[in-house]
Amino acid sequence: MATSDYDIDWAEVVDILSREYGWTIDYIKTLDLGQITLLLRTIKNRYEKQNGEASSSEDLEKDNELSISDFKAMGGKERVREDGRTEIII
Repeated sequence: MATSDYDIDWAEVVDILSREYGWTIDYIKTLDLGQITLLLRTIKNRYEKQNGEASSSEDLEKDNELSISDFKAMGGKERVREDGRTEIII
């Protein structure tokens, strides 16, 4: 992973993602910062929910909602279906 302007503990990131998903360091290196950020936020929200730390289910649902830009940051592509609806493909 390249050095960035962000204060990121890459060893901790690799530790979390490898422990949660069983991924190798080489695979984790292929992820971009947007993907990593979303995954870490999702993991954090899940643990908060499991530990009863979320203030309300409405707040938790709002925190877990992903926008189109979130999916694009994960490498998703926007596509218009035959019926005219837009979908995101990851």
